[in-house]
Amino acid sequence: MQANLVKLAYEGHTITIRDDGWFNATDAAAKFGREPYAWLTHREPAEYIATLASAMGNSAFLTEFNEINELDGVSAVSKSRLIRLVKKTGLVVTKGGSPENGGGTWLHPKLAVAFARWLDTKFAIWCDLQIDSLIRNKQTWRQQRHAAASGAKMLAMVLEERRKRDGKETAAHHYMNEHLMLNELVTGERKGCDRDSASSDTLDALAKLQIQDSMLILDSIGYGQRKELLQTAVMALPSYKLLPAAQVIPAKQSKQLKTRKAANADKMQ
Repeated sequence: MQANLVKLAYEGHTITIRDDGWFNATDAAAKFGREPYAWLTHREPAEYIATLASAMGNSAFLTEFNEINELDGVSAVSKSRLIRLVKKTGLVVTKGGSPENGGGTWLHPKLAVAFARWLDTKFAIWCDLQIDSLIRNKQTWRQQRHAAASGAKMLAMVLEERRKRDGKETAAHHYMNEHLMLNELVTGERKGCDRDSASSDTLDALAKLQIQDSMLILDSIGYGQRKELLQTAVMALPSYKLLPAAQVIPAKQSKQLKTRKAANADKMQ
């Protein structure tokens, strides 16, 4: 799953953070009438960034910082070398374009709070809470993605084994039918589901249904009955209202009902 941009509001100002915790410093600084350049060309932040890079496995930047530290701190040469240094660490990234499209100066999650504290203490606390929440959600997503992938492998093995015991061959469409059924129960659409873009709730539901479907197949429960049982199971999930199917299926049913009513009205005329 690629990192996605998350737009958050702080006192009416848009702050852009990626869901992996990277932080758009240009967005944030604009709120307080400042620019990231002013912070990054101070020696204390630059030393902090070089030290962080060292703790993460690259100590060469500290040596370079010490060399820069011998220069006049307010000189253009010193500031230029500090900017090049912090960018080389990989903890500071600049991108062209507007912040709305991902442009600006981006800081590693471990730098965001230090930078935000330079802007405003209250804002720094808010950033810390937001970034922590985003990173924890990202970790949860990875766990759910792994569980869904494992469940899919288990379902395929169980289906093949069950059909083998029944003296039947297993073709590609047999696997596909199971996944299309489960996708429909969770997303409301009988089609492929891009799991790399799916939400944690969707992945969690798919993982659980794959396990239950596997158990029903082992018990020799037929396709139609399995679908009914799994429909009941998915609707019993605490997160059901957050799943796409909770919105898509009722909308489909409503449309079908209107179509039937219209057809009946035509017959009566």
